[in-house]
Amino acid sequence: MAICTGAAPPADPGSAETCALGHWLAGIKDDAAFELLHVKVDAVHIGFHVEAGRILRLVAAGKLGEAESSLAEGNTLAKLSTEL
Repeated sequence: MAICTGAAPPADPGSAETCALGHWLAGIKDDAAFELLHVKVDAVHIGFHVEAGRILRLVAAGKLGEAESSLAEGNTLAKLSTEL
């Protein structure tokens, strides 16, 4: 949506703690049964938010073509989405 309108949404996509998955991961953080899962998923999840934030900063800077290219299949965000 941000690419279509040229405006970034109000929520900070760079914050992995504010989404539903981030809340769930925080809840299992200290549970030994989920330790390996938490470590693996958390790293990919944070990377996803970092990349989403980068893309929205491109939108905010008016670099819509570059932002749209960053969403293409095979790019970082798509790979992280698939991994999640």
